[in-house]
Amino acid sequence: MGKLWAKGVNQGDLNTALREILTDWNATLALLDADTGVTAANFVSVCAIAAITNIDTFVGAEQTDIVSRLQAAVTSINAVNAKLDADGLTYTDYAAKYDVTDTINSTTYSTGIFDSGIDQGDLINMLYDLKTNMNAVMAYLDADGTVNTATYVSSNTIGFEIDTTGA
Repeated sequence: MGKLWAKGVNQGDLNTALREILTDWNATLALLDADTGVTAANFVSVCAIAAITNIDTFVGAEQTDIVSRLQAAVTSINAVNAKLDADGLTYTDYAAKYDVTDTINSTTYSTGIFDSGIDQGDLINMLYDLKTNMNAVMAYLDADGTVNTATYVSSNTIGFEIDTTGA
């Protein structure tokens, strides 16, 4: 796979990155539902991110679909963190450490990620934050003594490369 750059994105690479986030995060939710050390068993039904159905590998996806999936990913990771904090696990600071700041469709920024337009740098930064924090949650789950499944990282690491420098 290619690389996502703050200075430009190949549509095929962007689509691959989005699919990887959605697929690997949803697989993590399924592992959480099956993990007997985690009390809550409704991560998939409550927090799953819907797939982008009208995506073309080379042409891309509708901008509104990209924005809505990014919004769903932010909502999902933050909801998962809150559920993990309330679950009685060894660690109770998932949200404090790994929540993603929601700047999508925010009117407080002159640039950003909107249905009507996406700032390239903000898109890359959001993808980077999602990848970094989702992978960190998986690693934290692997280290949490209450969790019984210790294969979150090895099963579902989000691995695409992102350059946020624009170099």
